[in-house]
Amino acid sequence: MATAEQTENVVKLRAFDEVVRLTHRKFDQVDEAHRKASTARLECGLLLLELRQRVQAGEIGDLATWWEWYGDNFTRSRSDAERLIAIAAAENPQQAYQTEKERVRVAVHKHRSFKPAPVAVPCYSNMEKIEEVSKPSLKIVAPTPLPKPEINKAQIEAMIAEFIELSRPEKLEFVRRLRQVYRED
Repeated sequence: MATAEQTENVVKLRAFDEVVRLTHRKFDQVDEAHRKASTARLECGLLLLELRQRVQAGEIGDLATWWEWYGDNFTRSRSDAERLIAIAAAENPQQAYQTEKERVRVAVHKHRSFKPAPVAVPCYSNMEKIEEVSKPSLKIVAPTPLPKPEINKAQIEAMIAEFIELSRPEKLEFVRRLRQVYRED
């Protein structure tokens, strides 16, 4: 509990009730954002389904398969697109979306709560047993700090300037290739 001396130093910017109302309003905005995101993901899945059917029907010619065409035209991951298409293609897309959302929630919870198994370390009850164990002849050396990588800011700015000059399809191809190179690194 705050003392009288501590509360004297607090600057009151808004009435308490006003802050409560604003907090409720922000919670409502969060809920609305979640609803909009859910709707947008479902609509995106439906659009992807339509595009896939049109590409597979040969509307753009036989130049590319669906996933080749997708990779050339979108920067979102294939796995995300596959999830959206599966949800949109489901008999009940709303239910499929909720099921996927729950699957992700459980996976994230499992990942965050993972604790590695403890490592068994031998414990000796007296010094005689320690002497029985052969002592390794290792010399402990302090690790050498790695040098900070030099960043060539001028080169980065030049690359960004060149990127800005590219057409949209060229930018998409560049980002796709950059992802590949980054994943291989």
